[in-house]
Amino acid sequence: GARRARFDEVAFPRPLVFTPGQARRVVVSLTRLGRAGAAARVASQPASGGGWVPHVEARLSFGRDPRPAVLDANALELLKAFLSEEASVDALYQRLAEGGLEYGPAFRGLVQAFPGDPGSGEALGRVAVPPAAGPVDESWLHPVLLDSAFHLVAFATRALESTGEAEPARVPVGVGRIEVGSPIGREGWAHARARRDGADLQVDIDLWGDAGERLAEVRDLRLVPLALMQDGLVFAGEDEDSAGSPSEAPREPDLPQLLRDAEPCDRRELMLAFLRRQVAVVMQLESQESVDLRRS
Repeated sequence: GARRARFDEVAFPRPLVFTPGQARRVVVSLTRLGRAGAAARVASQPASGGGWVPHVEARLSFGRDPRPAVLDANALELLKAFLSEEASVDALYQRLAEGGLEYGPAFRGLVQAFPGDPGSGEALGRVAVPPAAGPVDESWLHPVLLDSAFHLVAFATRALESTGEAEPARVPVGVGRIEVGSPIGREGWAHARARRDGADLQVDIDLWGDAGERLAEVRDLRLVPLALMQDGLVFAGEDEDSAGSPSEAPREPDLPQLLRDAEPCDRRELMLAFLRRQVAVVMQLESQESVDLRRS
């Protein structure tokens, strides 16, 4: 069978933010698990020292797939025929920039987008590594190509609503599985299918080659509105200073003000995220009290 690379239980605990004039040290580590697997982790710390902040955690495995390679040019052609009404990619990147996600020339890899009908929750897109990103090496999946496939999610989520209206900008916080069947070149096709799971949004993505070969699969990509991350409601763990030196407790967001400022479609998720954060804090306090009682 064909050799495959697979990431499972991918999580993005904290965003990696670079502040002008403040360098950070970034480390990628692999810890061997068994004969053909590893625990992968990306973490950073200020160049001046301090606590390490985790940004990506996942399980990596290699193996051979007993299934034959999927090659169905007709399936890709049917997708092209069914999803044929093109939408403006430039308008998407402009809207993302206005919402706080600005992509430079090296990261604008979504070339064309063809969203489905309102209510379908799907979209087809042409993705390519931009020339500004430099040459494509022998890696199995160029990170800009994968990220550009994630950009297609904006059109799939727009098609998820019966009104066809654009949803707020979202960012990924986790992926159930990423599987790559063979090295992917500089360009290809992405097909995204979005669905709601309670308050969360989940998306499956397939990457296709021009000949109709399915090259990679992304399953259970979970996204949250960018506003939740900006307001500190997504992450309930420790901040970077707590791992190395004492720091002041972060200021809690003003929930009533957030709800007043949010779009109606965001308010439910804001409330649920805020409640999850409060539950995490309470559980942490109860755990600390139990330790104190045992010590006394």
